[in-house]
Amino acid sequence: MTEKNEKLSPFDEKALDDPGRQVASLGLTCFVAWASLLLCFEGSLQDDVAGGGSVIHDPFFCAMLVTTVTLLLAASWSSRTAGATVRSNRVESLTEGPAFGVFVVMGILGSVATSLVSHSITASSLAPRPFVLAMGIITGPAVALFTLRWGRAVSGLALTDAVSALCFGLCGQWLVLAIVDLLGFAAQLLAAAVLPLLSWRCLAGLRRRGTVASTAENAARTSHAGPDRLVSPLARIAVSVFCFGFAMQTVSTFSFRFGDAPIRDGSGWLLFLAIFALTAAVARGILDVFRRTRNYRLELFYRASFAFAMLATVAFALVPDLSPSIAYTAIYVSYALLLLTAWILSYNAVLVKGQKPSHATGLVFGAELLGFLAGFMMSSALGDNALLATGAVRPKAVLAVAAMLIAAYCFILPEKELLTFSPRVIQLSRAGLEERCRVLARERGLTDREAEILALLARGRDVQFIEQELLISRNTVKTHRKNLYRKLNIHTQQELLSLVEEPV
Repeated sequence: MTEKNEKLSPFDEKALDDPGRQVASLGLTCFVAWASLLLCFEGSLQDDVAGGGSVIHDPFFCAMLVTTVTLLLAASWSSRTAGATVRSNRVESLTEGPAFGVFVVMGILGSVATSLVSHSITASSLAPRPFVLAMGIITGPAVALFTLRWGRAVSGLALTDAVSALCFGLCGQWLVLAIVDLLGFAAQLLAAAVLPLLSWRCLAGLRRRGTVASTAENAARTSHAGPDRLVSPLARIAVSVFCFGFAMQTVSTFSFRFGDAPIRDGSGWLLFLAIFALTAAVARGILDVFRRTRNYRLELFYRASFAFAMLATVAFALVPDLSPSIAYTAIYVSYALLLLTAWILSYNAVLVKGQKPSHATGLVFGAELLGFLAGFMMSSALGDNALLATGAVRPKAVLAVAAMLIAAYCFILPEKELLTFSPRVIQLSRAGLEERCRVLARERGLTDREAEILALLARGRDVQFIEQELLISRNTVKTHRKNLYRKLNIHTQQELLSLVEEPV
């Protein structure tokens, strides 16, 4: 038993060369870098005609996000309403086989064609907006299906591998973008075609290892645990991610539209390099805290994301001559850390809460991208308001965004809610967790019923869930919980989780 625990420990440095983790890290980096290349104002779609992006970037951005958000939310809803015996819903089935390949190729064609157009139009050219809208529409499904597929792949990794792969990918994307921007137009075209192909290849490699399949089967087996009782925590996460996405896109759009010196060709790579350095430093610091405390302080990613978002938002509102580079850097660091938090919470929704990968991933990232779209639309609408030229409206609008961030962080999804949703269990393997509970029950003399309740509490279940799962009254659940707390010499569920984390 001890040997098995050491092997499964997320803090075991011997596991750092695991091939599955390396494949996931590379594939995630390629996917998120490709998506950022299309979404960022400084990406491959920036055009120097008519308002710095309004000809190519803006219509493509909106069209792609509309189709992406629609598919993600549809996949989430279908997974939530599907029965436990249903292997996959219609949207999820598109992430497999030839259908997925067709959508990937369409996404590549859409991104490459739009990149070509963005660098070929001139001030006298007829704005090809219908063409750009069509390219955004055919690219959106590829982004959505990649997100769902990677949601399943990440959920199949051990927690240590998932956190490491996510940190590598969401930090490394900025280094990729810096290199692409430095090398110029040819590299942007090559990246638009090669990055999604590499990501697809990595997904195929993970599938051959059985990672994705095992996760989907595990989620299907445990989905009977009652999705209705999990609407509230997942909804809190989705609403909070929406607010953060809205705030980030609002600030970045304001900064781009009204900054004195928007980022242009020749300097974008410096911006991406600064974002990479800051994001990597913050992620490395948090991982060091994990290793020193031997606990997954996942709330630190959320806290750091909030801090950088508030820094960018308040500074942009209160400093009239703030350089766009400062606002961009802070907001994109916040964006990377928010993505880390969102991916990890989606992971825990699958393996701790028993949700299907498509339900958790589709809802969380559908909400995030919907926030991006809403923030962009609001900023664009305000940009047409002449009052913004006086500087009187901008501070008020951005401070209102800051208030939204505070509400999301303090009330919608406070850290204590995040902690209860993602318990810091070192051995997140369901089999290992249940074995640890059996050992504790035997050592502390728990009854069979108390042992059952212990296993459910260790997986983050509440009294209402246990009442319906075991078909006993709420008072009976509370009595058993009180007795097992006394026998374990603890007082709260968080103490129980810490006790379960201790090595056997």
